[in-house]
Amino acid sequence: MTDAYTLLHDAPLRELNTLRVAATARWLATLDDPTALPEVLGRNEFAGTPLLVIGQGSNVLFARDFDGLVLQAAWRRVNIAGDDGDDGDAVLVRAEAGLGWDALVDWTLAQQLTGLENLALIPGLVGAAPIQNIGAYGAEVSEVITSVEAWDRRDSTAALLSCEQCRFGYRDSLFKQEPDRWIVTAVNFLFPRNRELNLGYAGLRDELAALRISQPTAAQVAQAVRRLRRRKLPDPEFLPNAGSFFKTPVVPAGLAGELAAAHP
Repeated sequence: MTDAYTLLHDAPLRELNTLRVAATARWLATLDDPTALPEVLGRNEFAGTPLLVIGQGSNVLFARDFDGLVLQAAWRRVNIAGDDGDDGDAVLVRAEAGLGWDALVDWTLAQQLTGLENLALIPGLVGAAPIQNIGAYGAEVSEVITSVEAWDRRDSTAALLSCEQCRFGYRDSLFKQEPDRWIVTAVNFLFPRNRELNLGYAGLRDELAALRISQPTAAQVAQAVRRLRRRKLPDPEFLPNAGSFFKTPVVPAGLAGELAAAHP
C-alpha cells in the first residue's frame, strides 16, 4: 500500500460487477492518482500477467476467477477548466475517469450546463464513456467531448487525444479498436452556454408530455430520461443485471427492406 494506490491479493470481485458474480482476482490495484499507473504496471509481479481495467463492472461477466491484475480507477475530481470562445460562450470541463457517470450529469446540471441530460442514469464511470461512445435518447457523448486523456501502455506515456483522434463512431472508438493499449484517465468536455436541448427522440417527447412539461429545462429532460430508464431497466443495486449495454445492428439497406417485407 502507498499513498497513491492499494494492492490486494486474492481480491473478491463480487461487489465490482453489477451481475454480482462471485469471482476472485489474483491482484486488485485501486489507484487514487493516475500518476501511479507506470509504477503499478511496472511492478515485477505483474510482468506478463493479464490486465483488466474495471469501472462499475456493468459490462463484465466473470466466467471464472481472473488470474491477473484488475485495475480500478478511484481518481474522481471534476472542475471547470475555463471558458472557450471569444465571448466565453462555452465552458470547458475536465472530469476524471473514476467519477460516476451519473454524478457528472448531476454536477453539470448544477452548474447550469447543457449537454449530458439525455445521458442521465447510464451505468458506469466517466472513463468508460468515451470507450463505448455512450449514447441514449438521441444523443452521444462524443458530441461534447473535446479530448481524452489516457495512458498509452504501448509507449508508456501519457497522451492527450483530440476528438478526431479518438475515432468515435456508433458505440465505437479508438479505445475499443485498440483495447490493450489505452487506459482512459480523464475526459475533457465543451458545453456551449446556449446549447439547445435535444428533444428529437419520440419517447422522450412523450415522457415530457406525460409530465405536462412543454418547455423543459435540462434538469427536467434528465428527470424524464431517468423515469424512462427506471421503467425499462432494473436497478442493479436491488436486482443484479448487466446494465444497459447493447448495439443496434446495422445492415445494408437492401437487406433491411427484405426483412421489413418478410416480417412486417
